Amino acid sequence: MNDTLTFVGIDVAKDKLDVFTDSKADFFTVSNDPQGIADLRGRLENLDIKLIVIEHSGRYERRCALDLM
Repeated sequence: MNDTLTFVGIDVAKDKLDVFTDSKADFFTVSNDPQGIADLRGRLENLDIKLIVIEHSGRYERRCALDLM
């Protein structure tokens, strides 16, 4: 892990997740399905995450929220 705390914001849609990490000023999109969320976990695993904020969006956020716990 690095010394920089990271905040992550996730905008949720039925088919995709738009993700922003502040420590890297990185913006990317993954699919809102098990494979996309696995990809997301892989991209976040080496960051020292302080907080993840996920948009509440008609239940489409549930899989992501549970898989990132």
